[in-house]
Amino acid sequence: MQINDTLQTLLKRCSVRNYLPQMIEPDKIQKLKQVINNAPTSMNIQSFSAVFITNKAIKHQMMLWNWQQSHIDQAPLLVIFFADVNRLIAAQQMHHLPDTTHQWDQYITGTIDATIACTQAMDAAINMGLGTCFIGGLRRFASQINQTLNVNGTAIPVVAMTFGHSTEPGTHRPKVNKCYDELYNNELLIKELHEYDEQSKIYYDQVYKKNISWSLASAKAVQKMDSQSTLTELKKIWEIQ
Repeated sequence: MQINDTLQTLLKRCSVRNYLPQMIEPDKIQKLKQVINNAPTSMNIQSFSAVFITNKAIKHQMMLWNWQQSHIDQAPLLVIFFADVNRLIAAQQMHHLPDTTHQWDQYITGTIDATIACTQAMDAAINMGLGTCFIGGLRRFASQINQTLNVNGTAIPVVAMTFGHSTEPGTHRPKVNKCYDELYNNELLIKELHEYDEQSKIYYDQVYKKNISWSLASAKAVQKMDSQSTLTELKKIWEIQ
């Protein structure tokens, strides 16, 4: 069976961090919105929202909050996806039902819904010849982002994505196996991790000129995050006690 062009493109997907100043065509932006609105959600509750940002000043502020990653400035479009139960709250109020949204389960559901929508937008963008890059760190500044974007009620930014025309083909990273047949296999996971480290060392040396492996880079990266501060911030917005 021959693999079609779309699947082949997805198999070669990579994060794009260098964009042309060229604006994205309006019809492509409209298609992204249609794909996002049509994304599947848990129980069709649709617990997410997406804010499209082209304003340079706002993108620049988001860049400063997210480890000063310059591609957020460069990209003509930044979309921030929110776990959002404001519609569900309104629906319960319309039918005089108690508010049951301030629970971790609803937050997790909204996070999953938002991430699915973001991923489908990525697939659509790639299919239209656009480059993309996931942005994960903005949730550390949830209150500031909500204030900047006029987000009220119970909604939290969980993931974002840059979109644009790439200046050059991105570098495809080697990936570790994450799929197991029938049963999870921790022994195989460890074995594959050691093998993957050897692959990743070659990648980091060629692309970043660094003598480092994936395991060391990843283990160090999470040390920089103030997880407790972020958790406190999210609980405050979601009003979870």
